[in-house]
Amino acid sequence: MGSNVSSLETSEMVQAMMGSANDASDSAGLDYLRNSSFKISAAGETVPPDFALQCPTESYQYPPLPTKSQDGEGVSIRLIRLLPGAWDSPVELELVTVPLEAGKIPYYETVSYVWGSINPNLAVTVSCEGSPMRIPRSAAIVLRRFRFSNHARLLWVDAICINQDNPLEKSRQVSKMDAIYRTASQVLVYLGEADDMLSDMAMDCISERKVAPSEGYSLQAAVQLFSKRPWFSRIWVLQEVALAEVTLVICGSKCVPWACFPEWWTRNTSLFEGKAEIPPVLSYGPSVMRRPTLLQQLHDTRHNKATLALDKIYALLGLLQPEDRVGVLVDYTQSTASLYISVAKSIIERTASLRILSGRIELSTSARQEGLPSWAPDWSVATSIASLGLANKHLEPYDAGGKPACGVNVHHLLQTNSPPTLECLGITFDTVKQVAVNSVHPGSSDPAAAAMDDRYQALIREWIVFAGLGLPGSRASFEDRMASYLINRFQSQYQSFQFKDDSTNLYTLVGECFVDGIMVGEALNHLQDQLKGMGHRCRTFSKSCSRSPLETFCIQ
Repeated sequence: MGSNVSSLETSEMVQAMMGSANDASDSAGLDYLRNSSFKISAAGETVPPDFALQCPTESYQYPPLPTKSQDGEGVSIRLIRLLPGAWDSPVELELVTVPLEAGKIPYYETVSYVWGSINPNLAVTVSCEGSPMRIPRSAAIVLRRFRFSNHARLLWVDAICINQDNPLEKSRQVSKMDAIYRTASQVLVYLGEADDMLSDMAMDCISERKVAPSEGYSLQAAVQLFSKRPWFSRIWVLQEVALAEVTLVICGSKCVPWACFPEWWTRNTSLFEGKAEIPPVLSYGPSVMRRPTLLQQLHDTRHNKATLALDKIYALLGLLQPEDRVGVLVDYTQSTASLYISVAKSIIERTASLRILSGRIELSTSARQEGLPSWAPDWSVATSIASLGLANKHLEPYDAGGKPACGVNVHHLLQTNSPPTLECLGITFDTVKQVAVNSVHPGSSDPAAAAMDDRYQALIREWIVFAGLGLPGSRASFEDRMASYLINRFQSQYQSFQFKDDSTNLYTLVGECFVDGIMVGEALNHLQDQLKGMGHRCRTFSKSCSRSPLETFCIQ
């Protein structure tokens, strides 16, 4: 049986070897590939010298895109008509405008790749309809890699097909990205050029979809491919793979069907323990019928990277159910804080839950987006701190606050320019008077335990400074109170530390926490009658561990 990898050794059109025709694990997409030719130029592996062309004085000017097609329906997009040429000849292209409608749009392919640096000094000059055009260096390499030697090719590449200097056009086109990838005949994932034969070895290994030997260069090469190639860590690639009918992965001159990647990882999961984390993109694909909510995906993709903080939201919109996209519009003219606030508000109002507060897990205020209130998570900040309320996708082990949310309101304070506040009901369960830094593993000689101890102490010290409590032994400068929210389906089971500003009666959310003895609603037992009258549900116990009355908390 043949391998699923195609080694492309000439610049002519070649057929990708897709494996055995009777392999039951192949998808319909792979059946399509067996009956068609995948064309790729693969002559040289080095960057041609003309990539260093100087910026000309005049450049290509984008004509405006029509907001509707000629028949008054739908929208239009640009496609690249990539003119043929040898690997080392100058890149020439034309831009054609076509309607984004099935039956009217021609056969085209989309490219999923990593932009890399957006420094204009590193841009590359190509010829677009006879005029010079400056494009990212990564896009120029993509065009060379996928250029045919004897006929033109229609491609969609975001950096070129969207006028990146026009925020209005960019917002409109990005909002249609899901349709662009769904309509394409296939998606070409470009991981980059080969490096010292390791990537070739990895692609060969993955194409075989077999259990790799626990020791050997093939496994090491595959680990390096997943961990070192930046494509696997980017957030935009999730929808680019998930929405595609057919996806091919290209690295250098090797071509492997995307279906081989998640299957190979699944078969070799045990060998990756301690060596590499599973890239989130491997769990995305056309076979996933219903995807998690926006909140869950925001949490799951927190470590995925985006050049713009706005794209941490926009890159997920094409993966959502229609009801989950309500109230979220693509707008590259707004600030990151404005977008994150509107998304948090939309999620709270639509789900009648404060579970989103569990997304507030970064402690350093200096790292947060300017103008972002403490109750709105900063999704641009990656953190190693696990979220109690969002880490478990399928179970709800705690329910300290009952459900659903009630008495929730997001509003601006009168006569202030501060971010909006979140108003909600809750109780004050207890007061933190002083915090001491104690060792988790005192006197332990275990290096792993010592490392955990160091991380624990660093976390506690950061929290002390953030909460304004001063160092251990000093007098607290703020009254710190733990509020148990009773208006939340999931989050309120995690009591949130807050410190109170006595002059304004406003609170700042520090984060969720576990408090033994109140995690299933014990602290609200004495309020059963009052809560039932508000349409709120919580468990009943023989006695209550709190006598605190309901309060309205304003979180800034």
